[in-house]
Amino acid sequence: AQGRDAGVSKMTKRPLFTLLAAAALLLSPPALRAQPAPLEINAILPVTGPAAFLGSKEVETLNVLERYVNGTGGIGGGPIKFVVADDGGVPQTTVQLTNGLIAKNVNVIIGSSIAAMCGAQEPLVSRGPVVYCLSPAVAPPAGSYMFSANVGSRDFVATSIRYFKAHGGNRIALLTSTDATGRDQEQAFDAQGRPPDLADRPR
Repeated sequence: AQGRDAGVSKMTKRPLFTLLAAAALLLSPPALRAQPAPLEINAILPVTGPAAFLGSKEVETLNVLERYVNGTGGIGGGPIKFVVADDGGVPQTTVQLTNGLIAKNVNVIIGSSIAAMCGAQEPLVSRGPVVYCLSPAVAPPAGSYMFSANVGSRDFVATSIRYFKAHGGNRIALLTSTDATGRDQEQAFDAQGRPPDLADRPR
């Protein structure tokens, strides 16, 4: 009888121990529980160099977004983390960083920020990953894995010119830079028909 009672006592203690352990786990502070690994989202931005005025603010924006998403439950219950690489505003560096991420089989890349850098990325991602260029001065072809932020330059310029003409504007000047972004703006302007009096002026 004594042996049987001891066996019953052991059997009773085991479920009780399991129950107490589960309760302790559920009631323990969240910080003590195992946290899922963050979902890393890669970005290539000109944090330094001539376009740092854009890249630095974009990094700040991503940091704000990361804190907000993680503070509201994350994605699928897990946290996110933006991993930013600095291309310095140099297309050759953008190409190197993009190739490195392609080799890691990432699914998406945010950036770069300027037309020249995005243009350098475009032929690299014909089969993926998805690249979200933060410049509207690129026009990815149909079926491309690259997407452009905001309204495309040609659509924006065409709509602006129609608006000016509809409101009596017949003297339109174009002031833009000489880099890839500026050339894109000029091409968008030319696509609407360069006025004869601008044909021979320096660009």
